[in-house]
Amino acid sequence: MERLTYQDESGCYRLSGDLQEAIQRLGTFETLYETIVAEQEDAGAKLSALRLAGKEKTCQARELTGKRLLNANLLSLFRRAGIT
Repeated sequence: MERLTYQDESGCYRLSGDLQEAIQRLGTFETLYETIVAEQEDAGAKLSALRLAGKEKTCQARELTGKRLLNANLLSLFRRAGIT
């Protein structure tokens, strides 16, 4: 991926590429972030339903658990980077 920004001496980010492309990438990132948050909530609801049905050890439950762990890790990385 080609960077569209650089960090100056003071730590501020500056634009080094095309403004419209930077806006497009930011919008794409924001959509991705919203998708991850929505998937996290959806997987939680589905897992709760499976637990209530006594199906917490099924393949589907394990896949949802893995997905929640992956999404939680991504969201944690975003928070640590100060993105969210």
